[in-house]
Amino acid sequence: MTKHVNLTVLALASLVAAAGASASECTLGVAKTEGGYKHCQGLYLGAGVGISRLKPRIVNLPEELDGTTDTLMPNLILGYDINEDWSIEATYADQGEATFKSGAAIEYSHWALSGLYYLPSNLPGLSAYAKAGIGELTTDVSKGRNDGGPFAREQLNSTQVSVGLGGEYRFSNDWGLRAEALFVDKDSSQLTLNVIKRFGRDYTPPAPKPEPAPVPVAPPAPKVLTTPECKELKSLFEQVYFAVDSSELTPASLGVLQKIATTLKPFPHVALEISAHTDAQGSDAYNLALSERRAQSVVSNLTGQGVQSLSAKGYGESRPVADNKTAPGRAKNRRVEMAATGGKLCE
Repeated sequence: MTKHVNLTVLALASLVAAAGASASECTLGVAKTEGGYKHCQGLYLGAGVGISRLKPRIVNLPEELDGTTDTLMPNLILGYDINEDWSIEATYADQGEATFKSGAAIEYSHWALSGLYYLPSNLPGLSAYAKAGIGELTTDVSKGRNDGGPFAREQLNSTQVSVGLGGEYRFSNDWGLRAEALFVDKDSSQLTLNVIKRFGRDYTPPAPKPEPAPVPVAPPAPKVLTTPECKELKSLFEQVYFAVDSSELTPASLGVLQKIATTLKPFPHVALEISAHTDAQGSDAYNLALSERRAQSVVSNLTGQGVQSLSAKGYGESRPVADNKTAPGRAKNRRVEMAATGGKLCE
């Protein structure tokens, strides 16, 4: 037994010494999780229930065992996570009673100081662990024989080695559920289900250092159309026509507007006014309303093709460029024009 205890003490000391070098994902006590960051060091508490299997040591009496399996309640845990891989904990378990056919019973309790190593796992929240420790297994007579006769057994109140295996699922709110099998030398074993609560794990990383202010870079000069390009654009607007006495664009004009849209789309920063004009035939009010509808028809078409910053304006017959008394003059007065009202489009 002394050899077992010395080996276990050495193993626990090695565990604590190696823990700092094994924290692959725990840097300065902090680990990154799916929800942000958590302290991977800190206290935890646990409590659970289970079943035990007990092996009484009988001396010189023909006692026959009646039951060696009992309910274990409670199993109490106080632990400390050194990092994500290693923990140490103190446990206490009331392991119940071993009963004999004579009516006698022996009660068991066990406390231990153990080290836990969590095995690598690719399953989120779920990990297996191995544990080893030293502690004290205590037994006592809880009931005598029914006939009042002598009942002899080996008194156990000594240091024992314990080893175990278990699995734990950690929820995101620092609660956990642990199942564990523990073997206390050759005297008892237990299977428990425990609830674990970890404390002080919330962590808010420090605010990052502000980045240096960027060196201002002068914006490039805005692109403008060359004089020939502007002349070509003007000539395209001169090819925009409508059905007679209507704001409906002719089929040929739709193709012309596609070319105009291609030219204007690179200039979303330039505000453009699309204006429509009529000849002097008809009343002033009628011609003004017709020109407004025609200007809006052109703007709607170009906007639908991705041209930005457009406005529509109808001038009716108020701005003639030719003589309204002749047919050629009236044809020139029925026109669509474009003008930049904000920003520069042409050289």
